Order: sequence, then C-alpha cells, then structure tokens
Amino acid sequence: MKIICLIWGILILLVPSSVVAQTEVLRVAPERIVFSTEYGDLVFALYPDIAPQHVAHLLNLTQLGAYDTTRFHRVESGFVIQLTTIHDRLIPLTPEQRQADKKVPGEFSTTVKHRKGSLSMARWDDPNSATSSFSILLNSAPHLDGQYTVFGHLESGGTVVNRILGVPRDDTKPHKRLTVLKARVVQDMDLYYAQNPKDPPSVMGRAIPQMVEDLSGTHVASLPLEFAGMFLAIVFLSLVGFLFYERLTKKILLSLLMLNALVGGFALLILLLPLGHEESWLAPIVFIGLLGLFKFMNRFESKQ
Repeated sequence: MKIICLIWGILILLVPSSVVAQTEVLRVAPERIVFSTEYGDLVFALYPDIAPQHVAHLLNLTQLGAYDTTRFHRVESGFVIQLTTIHDRLIPLTPEQRQADKKVPGEFSTTVKHRKGSLSMARWDDPNSATSSFSILLNSAPHLDGQYTVFGHLESGGTVVNRILGVPRDDTKPHKRLTVLKARVVQDMDLYYAQNPKDPPSVMGRAIPQMVEDLSGTHVASLPLEFAGMFLAIVFLSLVGFLFYERLTKKILLSLLMLNALVGGFALLILLLPLGHEESWLAPIVFIGLLGLFKFMNRFESKQ
C-alpha cells in the first residue's frame, strides 16, 4: 500500500511535465501583422524561432504594403481560409514590392503542429517554393505536419473568420471578393487592443488556447487554475499516505487512494475534453477512461 501511494504521487508529478512536453514553448514576436477587412481585423502572431525566414519575409512584404488589396480566394469549411499571393491584388505591385517577392525555403517543425488557428504557408510541389500565400487553419490537419511551414497563429479575429465562412460560395470559391483592405505591422499591441477590443479567435466554435506572456517575452499555453488546485491536492494526499502510512488504518489509506483517483481522473478529463474537439479519436478514449474510473471507485468501495 505504501508503494502504491508513492507510485501514484510520482505519476501525478509526471503529468504536468508530459503536458508541457506536448505544448511547445513558443516565443511570439512583439509585433503583429494586422489585416483589415470589411468584416474587421485579423491579427496574426508570429513565431520567429520556429520560422525565422518566413516571419522576416512576411513582415517585410507587409511593411512594403504588398498585401494591400489582395484577397482570400479559398474558403473551405473545416479546413482552411487561404490568402492569394501578392500578385492577385487590385492595384499593381511597385518595383520594390516585386523585388521583395521571393521564394522562402521550408522551415518545417517536428513539434509545432497544424491546429485550429495555425498560420500555414502555401507552396508548390517544391518544398522550398513558398512566396506570399498562406492559410488560416480551421481545424487540425496532421497530414500537413512536416510538409508545410507553420509560422504563427490567429490571435484575434474570430468573428471575422466566422463572417468570412458565412459568405456564399461555389465549393471553395466565394461569390464576392474578400479583399484585404489594408495590411500593416503593429508594434504597440497594448495600444492596439485598447483601441480595438480583442476578438477571441473562436475558430469554428472553439477558442484557441490563450497565450500567457512572461517577462522574457516567451509565451506558454496556460493550464486551467482548477487543474493546478487539483494537482496540489493529489500531491498533498499522496504525501500524507506515504509519510503517515504506519499510523493510518487500512480504511483511511484506501479512502485517500480513492480520493486521489477521483481528483486525478477529473483533472485528466479537464485536460482531455478540450482536445477531443480537435482530435476526434480521443473522444472514445475519454469515455472508456470515465467508465474505468467508476469501475475503480466500485473496487475501492468493495474493500471498505
């Protein structure tokens, strides 16, 4: 019984580390690219450490005004909203803008996945043929992982995306031109959001995990506060069972273990249920895990 208490506590300690391992720490560039449309602004956060060449290239094109009057030419529900290249715009490119249009070598990450809200660079058959077209992912697309460059995520503009999805279309081609009225690089995001309330990126009904910034400028996906409290409770109960094993009755130890199982199971459900919206294969696993938890409780009760 003492070993069980110790093992359970160690396993719970490993849960947060495994979650952090699956959620890569991403540094987001201080500036943002903002696309203004007739439906509102789309704010793009960028990953300079993951795709430095793509980020530098897109910032340069935006600062030169190359994306002004381009358009979103492909709208495919459940997959992507895709922007054209800078050559498909209402006003001619300047010589400087044309000169800035170049191919960027692929920067394919093995850890940053194509998920809802990801920004993915378009390319031709050549892996190093990306130029200026990119897509906003509307759902997880694991078949794109390692094949296309993820260079950022949609930070604000959820209702804008939903309005674009509401435009009538033939297959993936919108009936009207979805023009980028103005594209710009914004340096002071505090000022921007003070003037333009943040539009939660609730892409297809589910909010993208919010990013929490620390003093170093690194962004990490935050865990729910409820999970932090349950994690501390599990560690505390495991330590009590381990340290006072000789003084506690078998009934009390079993009660502690059952309580730990309940809290731990509930904590895992909190973490896995949101992922079930993105990864449908997780849904039956969560359901089976829930049944297993109830079965586990019944076994404990029979030993009381």
